[in-house]
Amino acid sequence: MSKVLLISPALWVENMPRYALGILSAILKTHGHIVKVADYAFSRNVPAINRIISEFKPDVIGISMLSSAQSAWSQAINDIRSIDKGIPIIAGGPHVSVASEELLGNTNIDYLVIGEADEIICNLVESAHRQNFPVVIPRPPLPDVDALPFPDYRTFIGYEEMRKYPLLTSRGCPYSCNFCAVGIVCSREHRPRKIELVVEELKCAKVYKNVISFLLIDDSFNTNRQRGKELLRKILESRSRGDFDYLLFSLGNFRADSVDEELLLLVKKLGGDIIWLGVESADEEVFNMIKKGETLNDITHACRLASRFKMKIILNFIIGLPKDSFEKTYTSILFARKLRAYRVGWNILVAYKGTAARDWFKENGVVTGEYPPTIFGGLFGLTVNAYTADFSSEDRLNAWRLARIVTGEAKFWPNISLLYRICKKYRVPINIVFSCPVFAINRFMKTWESRLRLLKLIFESPKDFFLKLKAALIFRGFLR
Repeated sequence: MSKVLLISPALWVENMPRYALGILSAILKTHGHIVKVADYAFSRNVPAINRIISEFKPDVIGISMLSSAQSAWSQAINDIRSIDKGIPIIAGGPHVSVASEELLGNTNIDYLVIGEADEIICNLVESAHRQNFPVVIPRPPLPDVDALPFPDYRTFIGYEEMRKYPLLTSRGCPYSCNFCAVGIVCSREHRPRKIELVVEELKCAKVYKNVISFLLIDDSFNTNRQRGKELLRKILESRSRGDFDYLLFSLGNFRADSVDEELLLLVKKLGGDIIWLGVESADEEVFNMIKKGETLNDITHACRLASRFKMKIILNFIIGLPKDSFEKTYTSILFARKLRAYRVGWNILVAYKGTAARDWFKENGVVTGEYPPTIFGGLFGLTVNAYTADFSSEDRLNAWRLARIVTGEAKFWPNISLLYRICKKYRVPINIVFSCPVFAINRFMKTWESRLRLLKLIFESPKDFFLKLKAALIFRGFLR
């Protein structure tokens, strides 16, 4: 029996526990080990690592690495070694699976686990000891997803705070999107779980007293459309019998080409009113290079169906894909506006190792060694992972800033000066600026004439501070 501490360092809090650590925790407990999970993406109340180690005194530490949280897990490893130089550290997670060679020189790490660790975690924990250099554990056989225990989140520090239950109904993604590393991390073999096991897991989740909803977190939930609908029907039947009372929070990683009225009706009956769709780019040339296996018409059709069911549509885009440009960002902005997206998420491309996008940039541009976070709150401080001569690092960041401001992901008023500078530098068309939600809701901006007068004040008098101040006051309604 060993005391095992599992850590998930993070740069932001998502208020939902990491499913993979919940599964590993359950497996280890089944074999008699004592487990504690410090998931910094789950709760703000997880104590510092040094405090956890001093109180729990683990025999082995496992650390999950996301490329986007590189600075967080690097700091966590340094913190562990400053406290205990002899404890074995096992590193796993997506970053190890795609970039293990980058970690071979890190003598603070003892084992690098590639792929899914479910089948080998117990043997590894039981035999772990300090190494001179990291030992690479090759990708083990894919586990039988129906033979795995249900995740155990009671080992998570602060698990009582959990209100959204992460439900994984399948593993793997059979598609080949050129920017995505999911197929490298957990294979392109789609492995659905038995529907009755998924329903049983939801029944067992009642031990988490504060859970009020569940979230489908499959890499591609509706790869099999009929199976997806049958699963939702069975969940609805079970809830109708009083087995549980959770609502469906939202559908994530959803393919537009498998959306139909029956599916959306089931989602609505389960209480779901949000649907997430990945567009990535609305420019035809860029979109076709992604090789998503669906079309922009599929996405448009899915959004219109969702609107008919009065569902909130969240669209995600990526700036900087192969063949992208500053001007092509306009197409994506207007596409989101046309489909009346409830929210729009904008990411800067990260060209992960093993992806077709990275190969393209190696041949046609520059790939840096940095892994910027995919979720980033501010408009400054983000780095670019890949760029080309005709769409530079600075241009990509400015396209990302423009898109975030005019679609409402970043606040308009504090960034009006930045918007002005970007519009002036790139000669941004006026209809792109007008796509910003502030123009649609501001009672002083009801007519095109008033909007044009305002923009003339802002954009044609850059040196006149008082004119810009007056324009801002007009926006806020302090002046007429």
